[in-house]
Formats: sequence, structure tokens, C-alpha cells
Amino acid sequence: MPRKKTLQAGQSGVRDFRHAEARRKNNPPAGVAPTYEVQERQTKTYAYDPHLDLQLVWAGKAEHTSFDVDVVSLHIHERISTRAILDAVRRVGRVAVFGDTLRYIRYHEDFPVRPLSNLWDGLGGAANPLYAVQTNEEVIARCILLTTDPGDLIFDPTCGSGTTAYCAEKWGRRWITCDTSRVALAIARQRLMTAKYDYYELRDPERGPAGGFFYETVPHITLESIAKNTEIDTIAAKYQPQIDQALSELNAALGKEWKEWEVPPCRGRPCVCPERVR
Repeated sequence: MPRKKTLQAGQSGVRDFRHAEARRKNNPPAGVAPTYEVQERQTKTYAYDPHLDLQLVWAGKAEHTSFDVDVVSLHIHERISTRAILDAVRRVGRVAVFGDTLRYIRYHEDFPVRPLSNLWDGLGGAANPLYAVQTNEEVIARCILLTTDPGDLIFDPTCGSGTTAYCAEKWGRRWITCDTSRVALAIARQRLMTAKYDYYELRDPERGPAGGFFYETVPHITLESIAKNTEIDTIAAKYQPQIDQALSELNAALGKEWKEWEVPPCRGRPCVCPERVR
């Protein structure tokens, strides 16, 4: 195995490889490439050759004299700087030091989504039952979402309190329900006529409900999204002086020489900082 390289005094393990001799017009300075830029659609027009033999021109070409092709965007790797990425992550307090290793700090709120398994625990009966054998709405909703698509037709021959019809209406499914009991039909009709449903945006308006809905959006914060967020520079310029002052007071109170990323986080654990410097 190759020997582990050791750094000399004053050297940093983070390096950027610059191409100073490059003179391409599309080679910007190294930094962090923003990913949220929305560029206008660019196309290039190609005209058909009017000198082609008529046998080579079919109906599609005869109707038009040219066609447009989308211009493929050019991704430039020289814009990515290792130092810039680490500085951006450090500014938002997402770096922790464990011995000689840097670790990325991730919170549960960064992506509060988890896949469902075949063990559905924590589900009991209906919270406020209107009928003797009313099923939990969450159970019916999961079954509907697992087995149908928006716009599908759901049939429930044992209506009961109308939970299936209620969940089908809530999640954009068509439904038919019936029952032999007039009591059940009366309860279900009253429930469906007085229910309130959320409004969902169509994912594909041309297809209608069959195209699906935008039910709910959740944040998905990743190391890449933090590192490539150029707004961090503006935020850091505003709050960095306050952070530096608080760090100086903390080091003076504790007799430490902590860097910003070496301060133990107080989130979810007892705070080690004195009351006057918290």
C-alpha cells in the first residue's frame, strides 16, 4: 500500500488545481457554480437542403423548411473550487471536527421523509368514529395510494361511514360506494357533503387528474445545495462580524482557542457555554 502523505508545517490539505494558461472564453474563475440559475431556452435552427432529391423528402420535411434543436448547456468543471465549497459549508455551521477528520453535520429537518415499510405501526382505530366499524383514514389512504393512480375509479360495496369514498375524494380518485343499511348511507352522505378537502395543483394540467398532483413539498438540504448556494456569501457578510465577536467572548470566558467549526454544538445536548456568553 502507498504510504500516507504527511503535510509540512503551514501546508493545507485542501488544494485547488487552477489552469492559469487556459484562455478559453467559457472558462470562468474557479468558485462555486450556482445551480438555481434558470436560463432561457436556446435553440439553433437548421434548414433543410433544398437540393436534396425529392425521394429523400417525406411529408414531415415538406411541411417545414427548417427545424429547431435545443442548445445543450455547457457545464464547466473549472468553476468548482474545493476551498470555496468548504468555506460555504463552514459558514453555515455544517462542519464538525472529529480528530483529524472533517464531518458533515446533517439534521433531521434537512429531509424529513422516510420510506414506509410493510410494518404499519402506530395506527389504531378511527379517532372520532361515526360508525360502529369505522376504519382509520390513514390505513385506507395508504391502501389507495399504493394501488391506484389519480383519476382511477374505486368501488366500495360496504360503504359504512364512507371512509373509502372520503379518502378517494381527498386524493383525487373517483369513487362508487353502496350499502344495504340506510343508516350507513345517511351517515356517509352527511360526512361527504360536509367534508373539506385540500386543494392540490395539477402536475400536468393537460392530462388532468390522471397526470398526478403536487400534494406536498418538503425541503431537501444536501451538502451540494449548501455548497452551491451563492446567497451564503451575502448572509455571511452580514452576520460574520457578530459570530466572530461571540467566538472571541466564548474563548475568553473558557480559556480556549476554538475555531468557529470547533465549538461543540448545543443543539439537542447540554450547552457547555457560560450563561453570559450563550
